[in-house]
Amino acid sequence: MKKQIISMVMSMTLSMTLCPLVLFSQVKVLRDAKKQTVAVEVEPLKPHIENFEAFVWPSETPSDCPFPQSKAYSQIKFLGVKSGFHFADTWYPTWGEDDILYSPYTDGGVWRLDGSWDASGSAPGGTATTGQGVMEGNDPLSLVVYSLGKQWGSATPYEGRYPCGSLMYNGVWYYGTYCLGPAGSAKYGDMVYNWPWLGPFVGFRTSTDREYGGTTWVA
Repeated sequence: MKKQIISMVMSMTLSMTLCPLVLFSQVKVLRDAKKQTVAVEVEPLKPHIENFEAFVWPSETPSDCPFPQSKAYSQIKFLGVKSGFHFADTWYPTWGEDDILYSPYTDGGVWRLDGSWDASGSAPGGTATTGQGVMEGNDPLSLVVYSLGKQWGSATPYEGRYPCGSLMYNGVWYYGTYCLGPAGSAKYGDMVYNWPWLGPFVGFRTSTDREYGGTTWVA
């Protein structure tokens, strides 16, 4: 009886912890009353899709344009469908040999496949982090996007540190970062600027973790 009570308390505690995640529609909480167990089933977050009237982008070649008109393309048409996810920014995808897109991200959060939430922030300088994520699928309207984790990297003496160059080559993921200052919102005169000081390129960190795709790194 004592073991049953303890199991029920643990189950109730876990349920209370996980229930709020259901609101995000990516995590299902599965309860087995007979076994008194709780399991988590991950559902990929669906992209937000918007529709608008299709149109052809107006394009008139300037008279002094030094380049000839393309013989392969005559116009660009937008089909009236927009697809996107509402979470972290600064995504720079690079295609892996396994047909998966790997990308940096920061300034926001992304789900992990275990149902947890990774939040990365480019500032303040001493605690800046950059995340790494994955985009799977060939249909932009039904991509699966998730986080592989995040890495701490100080921006000091600057205040911001952001991802930049990202390349998957010969089984190695090269992930670059650079620094910015003095702040994400800096006022000069009557204008407010976003990170007006461009700092140095810090360098690349690398990952050869092919099984999990960028969870272990070498600076």
